[in-house]
Amino acid sequence: MICLCREDGLNEPEFKQEDVFKTIIRRTGQAEIKATPQATPQAEFIKRIILVMTGEYSREKIQDLLGLRDRKSFNENYLTPAIKEGYIEMTIPKTPTSPNQRYRLTPKGKALAQKLKK
Repeated sequence: MICLCREDGLNEPEFKQEDVFKTIIRRTGQAEIKATPQATPQAEFIKRIILVMTGEYSREKIQDLLGLRDRKSFNENYLTPAIKEGYIEMTIPKTPTSPNQRYRLTPKGKALAQKLKK
């Protein structure tokens, strides 16, 4: 192992005997690999919900506009994250489970909607 590391221009491995035996191989001589940032699925879900909202809507209506059937998935992936991020607000925040509950874009949500539509 030491010879192979030397041949490839890598640092020699370290061998440590502690509670368990460890071999440490440092890969300093190799090119650094950087991950490219990708949009998270949650960010895409938030964009989708913001783009369909032009007024005040019930949860059922928003799901219908997005073509989604599963209430739990909709709440977990779309509605709750959009509310937590401050893009959507409830019209009756003190009673979130009210049958009259509606949702609308916040100023932050409206600004993002305008940006996304351009």
